[in-house]
Amino acid sequence: EAVTPAQQRAVALLDEIPFPEYFPTADALLVDRDGAVWLRRFAPQSSAPSVWERISRDGRTLCTVHIPSSVRLLDAAGDRVLGVMTDRDGEEFVVVYTLARS
Repeated sequence: EAVTPAQQRAVALLDEIPFPEYFPTADALLVDRDGAVWLRRFAPQSSAPSVWERISRDGRTLCTVHIPSSVRLLDAAGDRVLGVMTDRDGEEFVVVYTLARS
């Protein structure tokens, strides 16, 4: 249930977005500042890189991003993603990845 104003805005944005008829099975989502939805594809292998798809308000896939599975995504935009990475010793630190076309 949305409690904060930011959560209420995110819920309202999700209600407005027409989802495509088919999209990959996802296990996480995030709404960015532009109103695009980032979906993380479900990966049965926890060591596999996380694959996130950015979907526009009109249901188009804008990009696909692969990040290490040890990164927990916190924020995303059209040109970068920000997350927390946990190293082998359990220490956490912030990482920022700049996105580039490939």
